[in-house]
Amino acid sequence: MKFPLEIEDIHKVGEKSKAWVAAVSWCNGLKRDFLTPSVDYSKGNSVGSRGVRKYFWLDDNGSAIYEVSAPETWKHTDRYFCTVRNQKIIRLEHVEAIGILQARSTANPVKALGQALQAMAPAPENMQALAKQAEQKARDEALRAKSDPDVPAEIVRAANICSIDTGVTVTAIKRTSTARIMPARPVDNLCDWQCRRMIGRLTPRDPEPKEVVDEGWGIILIGNAVSVENWMKDNGFSRASALGPNYCFVGEKS
Repeated sequence: MKFPLEIEDIHKVGEKSKAWVAAVSWCNGLKRDFLTPSVDYSKGNSVGSRGVRKYFWLDDNGSAIYEVSAPETWKHTDRYFCTVRNQKIIRLEHVEAIGILQARSTANPVKALGQALQAMAPAPENMQALAKQAEQKARDEALRAKSDPDVPAEIVRAANICSIDTGVTVTAIKRTSTARIMPARPVDNLCDWQCRRMIGRLTPRDPEPKEVVDEGWGIILIGNAVSVENWMKDNGFSRASALGPNYCFVGEKS
């Protein structure tokens, strides 16, 4: 049985894609066999730097181990090892994955596992990566505890990364909706239409105004809400809007 792992391919124009999955094994070092994905361009932007979905088909047997690189924003990529069991992704710590792989490659698995743990323990870069993952998980759990229970993990993670990048403090995320006035049919220049509407100068050829209600999430923060709006828009949340000095509305990711 196969499990489809979906990863959004987020990267700056001109940069190499960071969205990949490799089946890993151990043979005098870590060996990666990169999987070829199925690609869905239907929601991608014109240059393919956002919205393109890659689907990697993983063996659902609890045995195969994979290394995953899943970009979350231009600056942040979620890297982890995993296996699949009963159509669920089971994450493995770096040390755990290497230990299992080395144990499989030798006739003395107990000794190999001990060597793997000993070899991995003093590596500063690995310890830093594990510490960073633990810190990110703790931040996500702390924010989720103060937010509505149905906030998507993607919104929680984005808010925390935004907090790091912009210096704001996100205190909670709540389910909300916001209303805006839009033309009843498409117009060539929305800004001009909005200006004419606000000063009462709509012409007979202009479409009538109508109220549009957007469902989404309210990010309650301490800091500059405009910087949060700009960060969210830069990272795929096009329906982000600063609605107050300490409040930013965020619609579903486009």
